[in-house]
Amino acid sequence: MTYVFIFFLVIFLLWAFLVYSRKSLWDVVHRNLLDLQDAYEGRVMRRSFLARPVFNGKINGREITINFSSEKLDGKRITYIDITFNIHASFSCTIAASAWLKKQQDGKAEDFTLIQNNQGREFLIRPASDNKVQDFIQTEQFHDIINKFDGLAYLFVNRHGLICEFETEDLARKTEFEQLNSKLVYLENLEKVLQ
Repeated sequence: MTYVFIFFLVIFLLWAFLVYSRKSLWDVVHRNLLDLQDAYEGRVMRRSFLARPVFNGKINGREITINFSSEKLDGKRITYIDITFNIHASFSCTIAASAWLKKQQDGKAEDFTLIQNNQGREFLIRPASDNKVQDFIQTEQFHDIINKFDGLAYLFVNRHGLICEFETEDLARKTEFEQLNSKLVYLENLEKVLQ
């Protein structure tokens, strides 16, 4: 009987530790997002103490949402910072990290241009046949995106807005105000080139 009690006690303690670890991580992320709330018009929402926080706000009148997702690939959990930004573009285009895209699909992408950043990371840009996309990939802002956006998985932009995801293994550090704010400034400046 004592062994059964000890077994269930150990299981309960492991479960409690996992819950505490998850709650602690999301508490840190929540505090980091509160710094964004102070700097921009918006608010941080969290449905429960274990839930992932979400930032909804506006930057210069443009709606923005920052939330988090994760997936398990090759036995490893990958966390993403998801940003949707209500900016307008005169064309549609997708920038995807080649390594990320290979993990997501087995098929081959068509109508793309392959570009390498300063660190040797490859990105696929689609549609390659669009002249506006070809002009865009020659701009300084495009090169800022692929060189300075550490962990960029993909960025999709069209006439109605922008969606992008960043892979991260250190969510607490990557959600600090300086890290997120620099991404938001680049995304906001990107709209000028996309017109």
